[in-house]
This record gives sequence, C-alpha cells and structure tokens, in this order.
Amino acid sequence: LALNSKFNAVFLIPIYAALFVLVSVFKKQPTSKLLFFRLFSSSNLPAYLKSFFQITVIFVFVTAAIIFVVYRFQFGSIAEGAPSSYIERGKIAAERLPFSSLAVKLIDVPIHAPSYVAGFLVQAFVSSESVKRSYLFGETYSGGKWYYYFVVFFLKTQIALLLFIVAAIVFYRKFRAETFSEWFLLLPPALFLLSFVPNSVNAGIRHLSFLYPFIFVFVGKLVNVQLKEKYRGVFAVAVVVLSVWYAASALLIFPHFPAYFNELVGPGNGHKYLLADNLDWGQQ
Repeated sequence: LALNSKFNAVFLIPIYAALFVLVSVFKKQPTSKLLFFRLFSSSNLPAYLKSFFQITVIFVFVTAAIIFVVYRFQFGSIAEGAPSSYIERGKIAAERLPFSSLAVKLIDVPIHAPSYVAGFLVQAFVSSESVKRSYLFGETYSGGKWYYYFVVFFLKTQIALLLFIVAAIVFYRKFRAETFSEWFLLLPPALFLLSFVPNSVNAGIRHLSFLYPFIFVFVGKLVNVQLKEKYRGVFAVAVVVLSVWYAASALLIFPHFPAYFNELVGPGNGHKYLLADNLDWGQQ
C-alpha cells in the first residue's frame, strides 16, 4: 500500500531487509560473541537464507498483486504508460547505462501496471537527470542542500508535536519496549530521513509524510510514562496543553494545510523561507 501511495516508499524495502537481518542475528543465541560469526556461521546461515527467501517471495507477489489491482489490471508497455516527452528523456538517460540497448528495447515490452513502472522509472532516472531550481531562506539555487529537509521538517511541523518528540526522547527510558520492537519503530524513519541528505532534489514536506505515523506512535508512548506522584499532575497538564495546541494549530489553518508553517515562522511569512509545494499545491 505504501508503494502505491508514494514512490519513495521503496526505501522501506532495504530498511526492513536490514531489520530482518538484525533480528535474525540477535534473536538467535549462537556460541560466538562476534557479530560476523553469528551471521555467517554454518549452522545459522541456511536458516537465514531460507527465511529471507520465503519472505521476499511473499512480498514480491503480494506487492505486485496489490499494484496490479490498484492500477485496474492495466497491461501494456512502458511506452504506453508515460507521456512521450518522458519516453524520449528516458531513452536519453538509458543511453548512459552499460546495458543501454537492452534498456531501450524493454520500453516496448508489455508488462503489468505499465503506468506505475513508468512513473517509478521517471522518478528514479529521468527526473534525477534534470537539474532543478530550489528555494530556501529567500535564496534560489540549483541542486540540493544536505540540510534542506531538516529545515522543512522543523518549520512545517507543529511546535506542539516537536515538543512531544523532545519529551518522548527525554522519557524514553521510562517507556521503551522490547529492543527489537523499538528498532522497527525508530530505525525506518531515521534511515528514511537520512536518505534525503544527499538528495539533489529539494521539494516539499509531502516527501517526508512517511515519517509522521512513526512519530505519532513514538510520542503516543508518553501515556505509559510512570512518574513520581508529585510530578504526575504537572505532566498530565503539559500533555493536555500540548494536545490542545496541536489540534488548534490544525484547525486554524483549515483548509489550507499545504501553506501551514508553525509559529516560529507563521503562514504569512512562509514564502520567505520555502516555496513550491511547501506553500501551494494547486489547492482552491
């Protein structure tokens, strides 16, 4: 479902593959204390490979089936699933590949959900080939800045939620669950955000939308914090105040959510810091 909603959800695949390896290594109890030998010992490696292969096959078939259904059982060539201008640019980009002749021929091969595949390839190869102009702090520039998405997240996330995040980090030791559960919650968004550091395309907050469900689950664990009795009242009041603040900030900007900037900037000054889909996305 994530892959159907946003192409950059493809980052989930290597992230969860890495998590599978970590869980497989540390859930086992091999005799060696060295991580390398835990993973590659003759007794453990066959089990890892078998489990990984089974999960991969299930993932591929289920994902392909869902995409095929979402795209209404579409069948045809990539050339039929993308605008002609993108096809021409794609062919130019393919010429730089070591298997260029094969890549060009594959464009005309019928496949399932060609529009999806075409869109993915356009984002991965064609759009990445073009140099885009970006805007930050009143300055236009070509390419990307490594800190761009950190600024976007900081300016377009409600201050109340930012404070919830800080509180969750401070009280983390008081509510953290079993280690592997925390890995599956914290590592995907962290690695996803870091993947944008070398990004040459500086776009909108929508590219970070994947982070927020993980953040909501993380800060939601604050309800499990156990404090001394004299601090419980203050903590409860703080949670209620931040929750009301969070809800009010959303209601006050309704229905112009793309133009939202937190109180550090304010919607009226947002254009001084960010533009494009951080400010407007064709909404009426």
